[in-house]
Amino acid sequence: MADKKEVDGCLKWISNQQTLQETSDFGSNKRAIDESLGEQKQRCSLIREYGSQVEKIKDGSKDPLSTVDLQKAYDALLVISERRHDSLQTIAQITSLEDLFSTLSDSFSAKAADLVSALPSDGSTQADSSAFQLNGSAANTSQSCILANRKNWTWLVKLNDCAKIHLQNSADYHQFYYDVREYHRWMPVELNKAEDLLNWATLKRNQQGADATKIIFEIKTALAIVHNWLSKVDAVWERSRHLVPVPLRTKGLDHERPVRVLCDYRTKEINVHEGEELNLLDNGKTLSWKVRNLRGEEFVVPSVILLIPGPDLAATEAALKLRLQFLSSWTSMVKRFGKTIILFLLQVIRVWTPVEESLLRCLSDSDKSDIYRLLDSIESIFSPYWDLYPPYQLLKTRMQKLREILAQKATDEDKLTAESGNLLVIQTNILEELLQKFQGFWQGWERYKMSTESLRHPEYLLSVKDYDDYNFLEVSDWLRKWSTALEFDEVDYADIGHEVVEEVHTLERAKETAETSHLTTSEQEERQTFVITGVIDPRNDTEISLDQAVSEGIINQTDGRFVNPDTGESIPIPVAMNAGKIKVEMTRTKKSAEKRHDIGLITIRTVKESRPYTIKGVIDAKTERQLSVDEATKAGILDQKKGVYRNLNTKEELSLADALDSGLLVVEFESSDVTDSKSRDPETETKSYSIHAVIDMRNKSRVGFAEAVQKGLINPDTGAYCNNVTREQFYIGDAIKKGFVKASVVLDKNTVDIDPGNCITLAESAMENFRHKLIQPLKAVQALKAAAESMQNGR
Repeated sequence: MADKKEVDGCLKWISNQQTLQETSDFGSNKRAIDESLGEQKQRCSLIREYGSQVEKIKDGSKDPLSTVDLQKAYDALLVISERRHDSLQTIAQITSLEDLFSTLSDSFSAKAADLVSALPSDGSTQADSSAFQLNGSAANTSQSCILANRKNWTWLVKLNDCAKIHLQNSADYHQFYYDVREYHRWMPVELNKAEDLLNWATLKRNQQGADATKIIFEIKTALAIVHNWLSKVDAVWERSRHLVPVPLRTKGLDHERPVRVLCDYRTKEINVHEGEELNLLDNGKTLSWKVRNLRGEEFVVPSVILLIPGPDLAATEAALKLRLQFLSSWTSMVKRFGKTIILFLLQVIRVWTPVEESLLRCLSDSDKSDIYRLLDSIESIFSPYWDLYPPYQLLKTRMQKLREILAQKATDEDKLTAESGNLLVIQTNILEELLQKFQGFWQGWERYKMSTESLRHPEYLLSVKDYDDYNFLEVSDWLRKWSTALEFDEVDYADIGHEVVEEVHTLERAKETAETSHLTTSEQEERQTFVITGVIDPRNDTEISLDQAVSEGIINQTDGRFVNPDTGESIPIPVAMNAGKIKVEMTRTKKSAEKRHDIGLITIRTVKESRPYTIKGVIDAKTERQLSVDEATKAGILDQKKGVYRNLNTKEELSLADALDSGLLVVEFESSDVTDSKSRDPETETKSYSIHAVIDMRNKSRVGFAEAVQKGLINPDTGAYCNNVTREQFYIGDAIKKGFVKASVVLDKNTVDIDPGNCITLAESAMENFRHKLIQPLKAVQALKAAAESMQNGR
């Protein structure tokens, strides 16, 4: 049987091997890497063989916990060993290129030596010199020969510089993807450490009786880890934007690509300059590529002088995935950080003893002002996002209690208590610093989240031109807006022969009517204040104070339960109060001032009907001439597959139903006795919305329903919303979708008390004509007149 000594010896061997793996140098040249790779192969083999020893000790051990730790340590060593071996194999492939430089250097040296050996002897040189003296241009010829020789050696140096650029680009390309892979492994480990530091349980365990200063120290450590990785991830993103797509140099292109010239190149027919932009036409040959300049001239140049610029789309996507992984961890830490602060604040803003209440009442106005400021900061930071979190709800209750205590005047008895030497300390400055750390952490996360989601979904940004009009849009509506706002060039079908087939469409018409109601409500809050006078200790049935019950774990504030520490049994605190295990005393009932609210109630009634029809003719909005379906399709006016009509004059697209309503289609409806799945009886849907607020675009503010009607933002006759900046009107359903009207669905109108005199029902024809005014710009004038006349007759 294996004893503890054998297990410890095994763990020590594993620890020594792990240290060796982590401290051994990789090497930075071919020979050093080959040596390190050979050594690592031996270590990997040794570690794998040691696995049998680990299994033997595990089988003979009586302590299951020690064997678990042993297996974890061995598995970790095995992973580290294999990863180091894989990394060395990769690096060995890099250093194998070292031989190319040696071969190239030898070629340079050999060529220079051969050229020198081929130079004429001294005798022939003297004969040439005598002949040159008979010719007046001898000096000029010699100088030209020298310069030409120098230029061409310089040309080779430039080519070497170009090759150096390609080498650097290749190194950056591989290094980028290698870093991203390692970051995906490394980053979660570090961020998990940071999240653990932000965990309340960890803080309590590491800092018994911790005050705000000690907690801030731990939090700063965690934030330093986060900001370090934020800089790393941002650096990867920045690198991805400039990464050169190296693989394109060795892959055949299926389309033209821009390239940049790295150095001047001149022949009798070719003249390109460093930095000039060319189009790459063919890279099929390794040594020379075919290009075209901006003047339309095509020629072949050495491939080494051309650079295919970035970006590399795959690198951008890889960097984005790393950002998303980081964002996921950051999101988890934001939640953890917030919960930790709330739980810590519950220790500070606690249930006060009578003595502490006396001390609080005796605080100076300056100290009370500091506490009020702290409480306001807590609410402003947490209330918008944490209102539904039970511990925060408890914290809000305690803050309200603290405000009530501070508002009370100190009695003579309170002053005697304060003079007796009792001391109460609330570290307002340190707590405010803690809150500022969280607020900065949250705001940084929020900005990073928005930027990352915009990169992941660029569609969020494509509607930015309409930002003023759609400032209050939800994300789903942004996506809907984006998908309908983009315009694509249409394929010219004029020369493509095709057979026109009559298609049967279904006219789906939705008629909507609206009711508007004005509702005024009032509310008054009744607050009952209870004081916990004592807690029954379930272990001996003695009465103890609340603070003692909390400290001994009898009252679990986090879970809201009354616990027996000996048996572990627990019941909810309200049940314990009813059972008399927690003694309470009601001190007073306080009614708040009456609050009045006015809301609007709008009911939208939609009647949907379907009628099958066949298109027989199309009206060209530009010439007002009737075309056949074939002519309209060829002209690009009608697209039956997409179900759209195009106005070639305004480039606007209409649905077939809207085009039919505008008189732009000549159709034939199927007879009413035809029954199928597309022809059905009209359906009526009714939705009621309670209007809580309306957006005043001029003042960039929210107003109530009554004020919106008074300002003309809501027309109670038509239920329309008016943008008071652009004067554009929106049907109420569209205004709700666009976020101009803040509303919630009312499932049962009978539950809302409404004066029947405030209900106005609009005729379907009036609402239909009004809606057509908004969606039919081709018939705007006629629609406005018709709607006005219809509305006037309806009244």
